[in-house]
Amino acid sequence: MARDCIRLIRETQLRHRNYVDAFQEVRAYVSLAPPGSVIVLAGPTRVGKSSLVKEVLREAFPIDRARDDIASVYVDAATTDGRFISMRYLTLQLLMALEHPFYTDDSLGIRLSQTETTARIRLVKAIKHRGTKIVVVDEAQHLLQVKQRSEAPLDSLKRLGNQTGAVILLSGGYRLLATCFDSAHLNGRLSIVHFPRYRPTVKDIKDFDSILRIYDAMLPWSHNQSLISMRETLYEGTLGCLGLVTGWIINALVTMHARDERRLKTEHFRDTRFEEQIEPIRQEIALGEELLTKFRSFKAPRPSKPTSKKLRPGQRKPARDPVGV
Repeated sequence: MARDCIRLIRETQLRHRNYVDAFQEVRAYVSLAPPGSVIVLAGPTRVGKSSLVKEVLREAFPIDRARDDIASVYVDAATTDGRFISMRYLTLQLLMALEHPFYTDDSLGIRLSQTETTARIRLVKAIKHRGTKIVVVDEAQHLLQVKQRSEAPLDSLKRLGNQTGAVILLSGGYRLLATCFDSAHLNGRLSIVHFPRYRPTVKDIKDFDSILRIYDAMLPWSHNQSLISMRETLYEGTLGCLGLVTGWIINALVTMHARDERRLKTEHFRDTRFEEQIEPIRQEIALGEELLTKFRSFKAPRPSKPTSKKLRPGQRKPARDPVGV
């Protein structure tokens, strides 16, 4: 029973309001942004950013194996040098995604011997050759974990867009917002899309409840128990992030199965979530929402009205008399 419920939950795709709004905005930018633009999709962890980006790519750049083109490439930024990001490794990832003949799983020795400069030159050529329109870097908040200045990887990707004409899409946590405005060169091409959580407002809680009711219909609850009945606990334990909701439901079903029980209970949820898991996410959300509150929409100054000089009584206006007068 637990296995069937988990499969059903994983197969269920809920296009909730926040998802749809962010999806439409990202799709519009991807389709209409000038070459070399940089788009940042920011939001809390497990809100659905990765799923959204992949769906946008499937819709905007469908794969056509009959052609040699690779219109979009998608990589995940991973920390590889201790806890720091390696731009060399990210470059190699992109070359492999572009199916460069020198950078395959069988060419590990060749790849490891390449300098970052050599790999970068080949990456630029590969993007142009493949006709790549968009380069996506997911989990892009890891780009800030560098040994040099934190905006250096973002500047490097911006230059990649300049060199190739590809749109650069960075998807990641709110910490991106703390750095992306530091570079004047990046700001000239930067657009930001916010994918928010469900916040504790009347409208958002109403939508959050509707999602819980959909999941309730899939679950083998004990008598008089449901997600709706434990809504406050669920919200506090997920901070309004839908991915955390589905993850918690699956963990509770696993616990039910491990205890050889056939009915889901609230205790299965309490026993699979700890406050220490939520606190770092809460801090990140607080940072992001504080930054977004501080951001100011651009307002152009009103043009000043020309002031007319007052004339003294008896003084003529400085206009030329007609000819012959």
